[in-house]
Amino acid sequence: MKFLRDLEDGFVLIMSLIILPVFLGFGLILIDVGRGNNAHADLQTVVDALALTGARELDGSSNAMTNARNAMTELRNPVSMLTVSGSTTQAVTYSVGDTRFEVVFLTDIPASDDTPITAAWKAANAASTGSEANYIYVRAFDRNSFALDLIFDVLSFFQSGSNPVPGSLPIGAYAVARSDSNICDIPPLFMCNPFEYVGGIYDPDEIQERFNAGDLHGRMIRLHPGGGSTAFPGNFGFLQVAGNPSADDIRDFFAGGSVPACFDDATIDTAPGAMTSVAQGINVRFDVLPQNYGNQPLGYYPQIAENVRKGHTPPTTGGNADCTPTSAHAWGDDHIFNPDNPSNWTDTTLGENGDDDGVYGFPDNDVMAHPQTKTGTTGTPGAYVGTNSDWNLQRYLDVNYGVGTYSETTLSTSITSFAGRLASRYDVYRWEIATGNSLLNARSPGPTPPNDGEVGLPNCSAGGGLQSITSIDPTADPRVLPLAVVDCGELQSNITGGGSLSDVVVNTYVSVFLTRPMENWFPSGERTIDVEVIDIAGYGGNGTLETFVRDEAVLVR
Repeated sequence: MKFLRDLEDGFVLIMSLIILPVFLGFGLILIDVGRGNNAHADLQTVVDALALTGARELDGSSNAMTNARNAMTELRNPVSMLTVSGSTTQAVTYSVGDTRFEVVFLTDIPASDDTPITAAWKAANAASTGSEANYIYVRAFDRNSFALDLIFDVLSFFQSGSNPVPGSLPIGAYAVARSDSNICDIPPLFMCNPFEYVGGIYDPDEIQERFNAGDLHGRMIRLHPGGGSTAFPGNFGFLQVAGNPSADDIRDFFAGGSVPACFDDATIDTAPGAMTSVAQGINVRFDVLPQNYGNQPLGYYPQIAENVRKGHTPPTTGGNADCTPTSAHAWGDDHIFNPDNPSNWTDTTLGENGDDDGVYGFPDNDVMAHPQTKTGTTGTPGAYVGTNSDWNLQRYLDVNYGVGTYSETTLSTSITSFAGRLASRYDVYRWEIATGNSLLNARSPGPTPPNDGEVGLPNCSAGGGLQSITSIDPTADPRVLPLAVVDCGELQSNITGGGSLSDVVVNTYVSVFLTRPMENWFPSGERTIDVEVIDIAGYGGNGTLETFVRDEAVLVR
């Protein structure tokens, strides 16, 4: 029995000696597997970072893809554990045209994450221009650059594909990202892109390119409410806000109250609009207050501008509670709001009544025209747009500050950054503020000078119980509004005529300067929103919209 036990003990020793190399081999394989996992995790981090960096540049501009590739070259990322000896960390960088990485810009990706993004899908959905690039696909899979040096050369036999490299194992990773931005703290308003078509042909980049070239400087855009069977370039409409807001809520959104929503920079939901409430809210910014507005417990400070000169004569002695012109000072009598003759859109008369009332707001451009619509469409377009930047600045200066006091040529040279161009209305507005009370308090002659002309400082708000307006954010400019721009003509549906649509694609966001209150621009006319575009989101913009944009890139694969 003892002999048998000794034999068994020796057998265990022999078997242990035989199995020991196998255990050691599995141990080394596990070490390689662990190193491979670490290297793959590092490389995945590199690819994720490249995709996210590129996606942040996908702003819809024509240069988006170029900007994305250039931004990716700035990254420096380490990948560890690829080598057995020497430095265990390999610095990985990207250069434009880098063959180690596959970079594809896509217009779309499969709806399900279980559906692979194949070569055929990439070919069929590749973006041809920056404005089409919604996603960036980044893949790192280079057998020479991203290969794990194996300690125990067994894993290399499990390689799939052609040309396995003995002693190494390729490490690969891919990621897909998109730009995901929201714009917050803005009124729920959008405008139909007035520069949607060039020669009747759709061009989504036209508004961006025109702004970049300075072509929108000083050009008035008179936005009309939507109507008819088609949403034409230059109509305006409203964005959906959750909670079924009341007419007072809508007024407050436009008067400066908090909007309980952020809007996606890519798609929006439209909503029917309450025209009267919107006009009341916008006009608050011009110191034109609805009845008893100042006595309400609003819970916010109405956004009343520092400079509210607008071509209104003040109310008669005693006035009325909302501080708008009284019946004796209505449009067409002693109230000049728009001095242009709507029959030919030129500054040939002082007002509908032909009287010089001694007040003068910002006028139209010398020539206003409908923007182009899509080839083959019929009907009445929405907006009127200044054909160039010419407007009667000299008359504005003469009426409000006295003939010969200021020269439009001298003034334009000092306050606009566009050499040889006439100052825009926004330039003049900011110049009036910059000079302080000397201009803001300067009173225009008025109908029976010198007692009833207009000043630039708000005074109706103080009389209506809104003395606390001085507590608003001094960096905010209530006459500047961010709003979405939608290519309405391409939708081929009336998105501004009373209905609503979901997931409407946004072309871009712009900041606009409110040149005048929202009023009827001639008797029995429509209420319009009259603006100059002063900034645009994305490439070529001045950056003022960044205050409202919450910008981030997100991984979707």
